[in-house]
Amino acid sequence: MVVFDLGGVLVHVAQRWRQAVERAALPTQTLQNLDVPLDHCPQFVDYQAGAVGQSAYLESLRGYLGLESELQALLAHDGILLRPTLGSLDFVRQLHAAGIRTGCLSNTNAAHWDVMSDSANFPAIAMLQVPGLSHVMRLEKPSLQIYRAYEALAGVEADEILFFDDLAPNVAGAREVGWDAVRIDPENGPVEQMKAACRERGLLSPVQ
Repeated sequence: MVVFDLGGVLVHVAQRWRQAVERAALPTQTLQNLDVPLDHCPQFVDYQAGAVGQSAYLESLRGYLGLESELQALLAHDGILLRPTLGSLDFVRQLHAAGIRTGCLSNTNAAHWDVMSDSANFPAIAMLQVPGLSHVMRLEKPSLQIYRAYEALAGVEADEILFFDDLAPNVAGAREVGWDAVRIDPENGPVEQMKAACRERGLLSPVQ
């Protein structure tokens, strides 16, 4: 089974709020805290972990950025998701054609999953067979419990999983529980890196 992280692997994502706000086409002149990492916003991490609801999080984000409404906050939040990773749809199709199950294990949230699971937006992600989502599982990477919980969810053993993630702590956590985990560089052709790893393991032919 091949399991993907989402942001930085199958989805290009904003790293700071300015990029997300600009992606949402919101005016930036009167806003604040634009040039900081996303998780500096109060309740961002709690929202991904399913510990707070969407309305409470969006109100927190509205105040943090100085936006006018909860709707603008939702637009800014969705602006984090920039575009699908080039070649991701064909890659997932190749894996399925080879009889390989696919899934994801992602620190994400309800609003982003609504967008990413829509085939009109991110068709490769919509095709994944076993989604593992932090806000549903109430666990987050790199906690070792989330990897074990995902094994139970997918009905697989640790040594049956090839996992791709762009963050070193998440890769280290997966390896600690026995997964074959590969760190992906989001800026250097993620799909080609993953295909190479699959070829090395005999999951894809040398020409795929």
